Amino acid sequence: MKLSNLLFLSILVVSLFLTSCGSSKSAQGGGVNPYGEAVFVDICQTMAEEKPQTRAYGEAEHFNMSTAKNLAAMEARAEFSDRVAVAIRKALEKSTVMDKQNFADENKGAGVADGLGVSNEQIESLSKNVISNTMIIKTSSYYNKNKMYHVFVCVEYADGLDGMAKDIANGIKQQIPDEKKVELEYRIEEFRKNINEELEDMIIPSQK
Repeated sequence: MKLSNLLFLSILVVSLFLTSCGSSKSAQGGGVNPYGEAVFVDICQTMAEEKPQTRAYGEAEHFNMSTAKNLAAMEARAEFSDRVAVAIRKALEKSTVMDKQNFADENKGAGVADGLGVSNEQIESLSKNVISNTMIIKTSSYYNKNKMYHVFVCVEYADGLDGMAKDIANGIKQQIPDEKKVELEYRIEEFRKNINEELEDMIIPSQK
């Protein structure tokens, strides 16, 4: 056999061997992901989704990192406040038909949620009072190519779910005239149970 033929066969054998090894490694490594490229999820998002009843996350971009952090915290607290307000309304709506009043009282110019006489303005005030007791538990900062900081923030209510329900119920109780507090004590307790249930069912909008 000619030298050129031997050389050709040798190269062929080596090529087949390398191709076989490469295929084996690809199979063992799982190959290309058939679902596409993984979407980035920041740790603050993950932490908020783990406990949506007491946590929320926000994100913001700014040339100043401190400003970006403050804006992200504001977004997180605003989103959490909106969810708490929805939970309060749902808890009030669980009262009996006899206790309910018209939700949009045109004569008074304010909505009345139920027999406890809680207006829409008071609901907003209660939800904002809740976020005043939140604290930042995690921050992630990234410096982009556009020379701006992208910051994620996760905030959490400090006193837990039961503490939040109790604070909201006490907030409603404080707004009731003293002469009616004894009469409405049972309704307030029922509301506390209802708000606890509604808060437990809270989810982050992106999870819907």
